[in-house]
Amino acid sequence: YVDVPPGPNLISNGQFSGTGGTAGTGVTGQVASEWVIQRLGVGSSTAVASKDVADRQRLVITPDGSPGYGLFQISRGFGGVSLEAGKSYKARFDITLKASDGWRPPYFYAGELRMAVGFPQDPIDQLIPANADLNLRAETPVFICSANESAGIVFRIGVDSAAPGPMDMTISGFWVQEVPDPRLLHGL
Repeated sequence: YVDVPPGPNLISNGQFSGTGGTAGTGVTGQVASEWVIQRLGVGSSTAVASKDVADRQRLVITPDGSPGYGLFQISRGFGGVSLEAGKSYKARFDITLKASDGWRPPYFYAGELRMAVGFPQDPIDQLIPANADLNLRAETPVFICSANESAGIVFRIGVDSAAPGPMDMTISGFWVQEVPDPRLLHGL
């Protein structure tokens, strides 16, 4: 399913290999090296992290049955990716959400490269209809970095806390890559 984008990934272990990462609040199990998975904010939903047969990161979230939503974060701290002033970049993620009525739109952040609906801590009330498994690939527009930065990587997914059963997601990878300056391609 996943074709690896051309060029080097600036995120070390962006394909979530191995184990030895950190299972934080509300999470148990195996987390890929260099990564942290944790529950944020409200609710008491829990998650079990594991690796599938292709060594991809899997997360099975069990909603707590309360009204509202739960929020889970997969992240690398500052130093997750280094971006240089004046260079052009784009970021991408590939995830699979197993069929469920309880998913909310994801939020992805890599330095100044962001993909979001709503605010970082506020998954919108709209649910993602998932009558079948959803293979989601999202990519930022090309972005010219304004200053050197050693940036963190943050991915957040919201779940309906009253969803009827466990919710299953698999991460195929996160990428940040340097790309040609789009202004030069268009003669600007």
